[in-house]
Amino acid sequence: WLGPFPMGEHEQAVDVFCPALWGDGASDRLPSRNKSKYISEYVPGGYVSWQQHMADSSGVLNIQYQGLGRNPFFGWAIGEMNVQHDTCLILQVVGTVWSAYVDGASLSAAGKDVGLRKISDLPHGALLYLSKGSHKLFVKVKSTTASASFQFRSSPCGEPHGKLEVIKLLPGDWRVGHGKWSQGPPAYDLPDVVGNALFTDMVHVRVANVGQGWLRDVRMRVLATDLIAASQSEQTVSLAPNQRSVLFAPLALHPTNVSSVPQAACPLQVNL
Repeated sequence: WLGPFPMGEHEQAVDVFCPALWGDGASDRLPSRNKSKYISEYVPGGYVSWQQHMADSSGVLNIQYQGLGRNPFFGWAIGEMNVQHDTCLILQVVGTVWSAYVDGASLSAAGKDVGLRKISDLPHGALLYLSKGSHKLFVKVKSTTASASFQFRSSPCGEPHGKLEVIKLLPGDWRVGHGKWSQGPPAYDLPDVVGNALFTDMVHVRVANVGQGWLRDVRMRVLATDLIAASQSEQTVSLAPNQRSVLFAPLALHPTNVSSVPQAACPLQVNL
């Protein structure tokens, strides 16, 4: 463990690791643990050195400082993970973590296109292929109190499955006017009725793949009702893990027996 360092707008100026984490082969350029001390205004004497901390029985590593008060701090933890054989793991780090990396990992197969992989931005964990041997772990911790803690979690990949999640739809602001979703808020996500007619001929839904595997050939259908005609997306969408997209489908009234939307049918219900 190396820290504490002052956290804030000048943080990169004292972050000895930050420049080293850019580009491939970054772990070869990381500051050596053999260096005795680094500058930090948070400790008596103005220098910090590497310290060894042990996780508790549940695998949680706790860092605590006396005398920092409410001064926010950051620090870096370096560890190693020994892999007994080529494997696929879902790795996740939880706690007061700003960023976390695993070295020598691949996104496709053990030993193929290996590099330093960031896992802290994925809420459901990162699916990584690791070859037999030792792999370095790098964790940047940030805390606004005098203590911090984090924990690595791992589970076998098994057969990865995708999971589709609909991102919440929001009504627009009628005082601003009608806009397209791509123009950003405020825009109408929900189908709208103006003058007893559908304002748009398309309906869309934002979706995300929150699972660990791919979702392929996703298509959205509009189910028929007494007012709405059945339709479906003209093209399918495939989603990688943690990828977001938008599904589109035509939206129209029944062409034969419905010419307008009666007031009693509002708010208009569209089943997808």
